[in-house]
Amino acid sequence: MIDVLCILNFMISYNMQIKRLYKNDNLDEINLLFKELFINEMTYDNSLQECPNNFFNNKIGIEGTILLTIWDKNIAIGFLYGQILNTPNYCYKNGLGSLELLYIKDSYRKNGLATKLILEFEKWLKSQNIYNYEVCCYNKNEPAINLYKKSDFKYLKSTFRKIIKND
Repeated sequence: MIDVLCILNFMISYNMQIKRLYKNDNLDEINLLFKELFINEMTYDNSLQECPNNFFNNKIGIEGTILLTIWDKNIAIGFLYGQILNTPNYCYKNGLGSLELLYIKDSYRKNGLATKLILEFEKWLKSQNIYNYEVCCYNKNEPAINLYKKSDFKYLKSTFRKIIKND
C-alpha cells in the first residue's frame, strides 16, 4: 500500500513557491493571513486587543526587512517576516537578525513549509552578513517551540510582562 502521507507531502512540495514580496506587490492576501495569525496569538495573549488592518503595508520596503511568502499555486498559505536589528544595544559585529512573524495555514502544517521559510530567511541573513538571529514565541505555543527546537534554536532568555492596571 502506498503511503498517502508521502504522496501528499510530495504534492504539497511540488506545487509550492516561495516569493519575497516588496512594497509595490499586492499585500492583501498576506494581510489576511496576518489576521489569522493574530487571532491565533490571542489564544496565548489575552492582552491583544484589535488586529491592525493592512499590517504589512508599512513594514515592507524598510531597509533591513524581508517578507517571505509561500504559495500553493496562486493561494497564499504562509509567510515569514524578519528584520535586522542594528541598534547600539546589540553588540554583534553586523547586527542581529530577528524572525518576527511566522505563519502557515493550519491545513498546510506538518509538511516542512515553515522550515523552508526559515532556511530562506537564513540565506537572506547570510547575504546581509548576519550570522546570529533570534525568535520569540509564547511559552504555551508548543507547535512553535517544537519547530524552533527542531530547527536548532537554543533556549537563551525569557521575556516577562506585567500589565499595569488602569485605575
